[in-house]
Amino acid sequence: MSHQHEQMVIEQARAAQAKHPALELVRAWDGSLLVRGAVGFSIHHEGVLIDDAYHVEISLPGGFPRTIPIAREAGGAIPIDFHQFIKSGNLCLGAPIEVKRAFAAHRSLLGFIDKQMIPYLFAYSFFRDYGRLPWGELRHGYPGIL
Repeated sequence: MSHQHEQMVIEQARAAQAKHPALELVRAWDGSLLVRGAVGFSIHHEGVLIDDAYHVEISLPGGFPRTIPIAREAGGAIPIDFHQFIKSGNLCLGAPIEVKRAFAAHRSLLGFIDKQMIPYLFAYSFFRDYGRLPWGELRHGYPGIL
């Protein structure tokens, strides 16, 4: 990772920390950069307020921001069978093409957290409390991609 690229990642991490102060930028054992810590939200939906927080870990691939970050819920609060990739534990934020389209609209760490990861976390909190997903469920596999 070039010095210029690393500086850009640091600036993006600072912008994310300004809104989510419990996040920290760390270097992983392999030299890659991660953002981890608590992310909280308060969202009104269907007349109820969901106020929650999760401990997350966001891997920033070497090609970031051309490459989409990879998010995990790191506190053990979300069961692995709730829209996560079983082998890796990474959050399934939607159909791959939709995840790419949504990320391309902002290409920033803060945008990824606020527009892609927090809606997932909110959906789990709503599901946990009310037994259903707030916006319904998308189909999985090839039917979902189509």
